[in-house]
Amino acid sequence: MAKDLGVLFVHGIGEQDKTFADAAWEGLRVQLQESGRDPARIAWRSGHWADIVQSRQDALWSRLALTDLDWDELRGFVVSFLADATAYRKTGAGHAGIYGGIHE
Repeated sequence: MAKDLGVLFVHGIGEQDKTFADAAWEGLRVQLQESGRDPARIAWRSGHWADIVQSRQDALWSRLALTDLDWDELRGFVVSFLADATAYRKTGAGHAGIYGGIHE
């Protein structure tokens, strides 16, 4: 069947698993059916790349596990949310694998 539209769900910041788009897709499918449209005419994919940067974020968290400061919430926010944007930057040969892996 020919597809009329392509939809790509890309996860946001923070820790995401591979099922992050399932609920959104299901809601969209139901709305389409209720409006008399055929959801099978939409090609959809999810762009999950959290696993590409997660090991580096985990290593950063370990290095930041300071016992003298009790700022775990703030450090967790910085590592989980801001590290995604930092890891994504194309910064040369050292990070080419991360950038390329996300785009792949």
